[in-house]
Amino acid sequence: MRIFKQLLQDEFGAILSAEAVVIGTIAVIGVSVGLNAASKSVNAELFEFASAIRHLDQSYSVSKVEIDGDWTAGSAYTQPDVKKSMKELEKSYLKEQKEVEEKLQQLQKELIEREKEAEEQETPRKKRRKKQRDESKI
Repeated sequence: MRIFKQLLQDEFGAILSAEAVVIGTIAVIGVSVGLNAASKSVNAELFEFASAIRHLDQSYSVSKVEIDGDWTAGSAYTQPDVKKSMKELEKSYLKEQKEVEEKLQQLQKELIEREKEAEEQETPRKKRRKKQRDESKI
């Protein structure tokens, strides 16, 4: 506990605002890259699951049933070609993946621009130091 109090009172290792922005930026980029990787993994697994479900043949056929003069009509369903529907599914998956990657790149560019703007701005601490240097010269 004593060490923690000393750390709070210590001003020799204070972080400047620009340094805090840089550290925050690195953390945000790291988190966004990590989430992007997790998102891609989840999407890939869901795509594989959808592919497995789609490959199940759901076609059926029930013939006419007649008992003591009463009857019901038969029924049938033939599933469309699996290869065709898989191509459509893959096409939509790739389109959505491309959109997500473009959005991520846009956000990363905005983050870098904000970081540059923050570095260019003078912090209050820098202003005080500059003022103190100017006063000491007089």
